[in-house]
Amino acid sequence: MKRLAARGLRRVRYGSLRYVVVVTYGRTGSTLLQGVLMTDPQVMIRGEQGGTIAYLMRWYTELCGHQDRLRPDRHETSRRHPFYGIGAFPRDIALQRLRRLLLDTLLRPRHDTRVVGFKEIGWPEELAECLDFLRGVLPGVRFVVNTRNLDDVVQSGFWRRQPDAAARVQALHERIMSATAGRDDVYFLSYDEWVSDPGQLRGVFEWLGLHFDRDRVDAVMRQPHSYDNRSIPGLETESSVVVPD
Repeated sequence: MKRLAARGLRRVRYGSLRYVVVVTYGRTGSTLLQGVLMTDPQVMIRGEQGGTIAYLMRWYTELCGHQDRLRPDRHETSRRHPFYGIGAFPRDIALQRLRRLLLDTLLRPRHDTRVVGFKEIGWPEELAECLDFLRGVLPGVRFVVNTRNLDDVVQSGFWRRQPDAAARVQALHERIMSATAGRDDVYFLSYDEWVSDPGQLRGVFEWLGLHFDRDRVDAVMRQPHSYDNRSIPGLETESSVVVPD
């Protein structure tokens, strides 16, 4: 009985959640942004999951594709059919179960969480399709696209060791911008702008329905984030803003 009651409480709590996903590429300050968004105590933004959301998308779209090909009427196939079971594949239930999987294992909202999500840099080539898949799994999800000056990205962190870094970063940037252009569920941020003036983050907080507390934001931005960070030269005594380098 206790287990059933706990499941019922989770269903009620999960039903009131709002979702946000940070879409970006490596070395754009997204880990710092993740921490900044969580200055609202009712927000939980988990880190990267290695692009594994694409595997869930491919599982779902592969099954939908076979259903469309073999039984577009959604009626069950014969028991003698090699794809027996695909005709009645319940797409809505599959999306609901995927949502529950993400909430129970990856996102794990706290009892007081109202907005939950994750940030990711490992997106598949079919990014637009992946974002549409997330729209189905996480109803009402909003996407925050975080970019950075591309020349600075190429000179930052692991990109410095990549001989083709400039071309790869440019391609990643263009893919993200193309997949998110013209959508009303996307908010665009520039690391270079908000790290020099954190007050510019107020807009994304308001867009997400979050409380913007400048003191808490400044406190987070004084803390090291990601793998290796240093304070921006000349700002240590005033704001100690962290630069991802």
